[in-house]
Order: sequence, then C-alpha cells, then structure tokens
Amino acid sequence: RPEQPALRLGYHSSVMPPDSPAELTAYLHRSIPLTAVMGITTVETSWDAAVLGAPYRNNVNHEGTFFGGSLSALGLLAGFAVLRHRLQAMGRRHRIVIRRNTYSYERPATTDVTARAEIDPIRWQELLDSLGRRGKGKITLDVVVSDSCQRRVGHLTGVFALLPTNGAT
Repeated sequence: RPEQPALRLGYHSSVMPPDSPAELTAYLHRSIPLTAVMGITTVETSWDAAVLGAPYRNNVNHEGTFFGGSLSALGLLAGFAVLRHRLQAMGRRHRIVIRRNTYSYERPATTDVTARAEIDPIRWQELLDSLGRRGKGKITLDVVVSDSCQRRVGHLTGVFALLPTNGAT
C-alpha cells in the first residue's frame, strides 16, 4: 500500500491532526444529536476510508428489522466522516454538505451494521482541481452498508459538496 500523502508531508505546526475514532464519534454526537440516539460509533478512519457502526437495538423498526432511514443516515455519515478525516489530515477547512443521495436497500438487516465509505483517487483529484479553481467543489462517494455477518445490506451513492467556511467544520 502506498505511503499516505498526509503522513509523508507531515503536519504543519498550526494544523491539528485528524480526529481519532473516539474523537470523531464525540464530534458526531455533539454536532448531530441524532447520531447519539442511533448509537453510531466510529470503527475506523484512515486516509482512504471511514467505517461507522450502529447497533440494531437502537435502530429496530416495527417489522423487527433495521430501520431503513437509519441505514441511509449511517451511509451519509460515513461519507461525511471520510471527507472530514482527509481534509483534517491536509489542514484544509471546508463545509461538507450533502447535495443528493440514493440508497439501495438490498436485504433486511437484523444485526448491528457498519457503513464503509471510500474515496476514489480520481474523483478526489477532480475535487481538488475544482477547489483550486473555484474554492468549492463536489465529490461522489460510494458507501457499502453491511451486517455483522459481512453481508451487504445496502449501498449509498452520495454527492457531497465542499464549500468555503468561516473556519469551522
């Protein structure tokens, strides 16, 4: 696996390192209270991906399966998490907002679930080019949601916009 660019370049002394998984979970619970109610936790964050998890017990619906809205929300939040992590690693600040998304429900989940969002290198470069030209840009992320048996239960495709910020993310 190639060396991570943010690590090769190092952090500027005024740039905070990216959130640890525990710090990202605390940030989500503070900033988006629904994430605490859903029981969302950060399983993993890296240069390439973020994995968030949610317990079945907090998200069960009237049919005894994982609530569909929770699956979609978990996918959106995993996309947000991987973008936040990478931007922090680069010392960049942008507002991250969802522009549109689709979620495909592939099978019911009756266990805890995880959502894994990965950044495609070509799409990332296109985003960086747009940020350089216009100060804003968008990127499409694909997120796979799986149950605790590693069976795929759904897939989210989300278009995230990165917008100028006043210093807060």
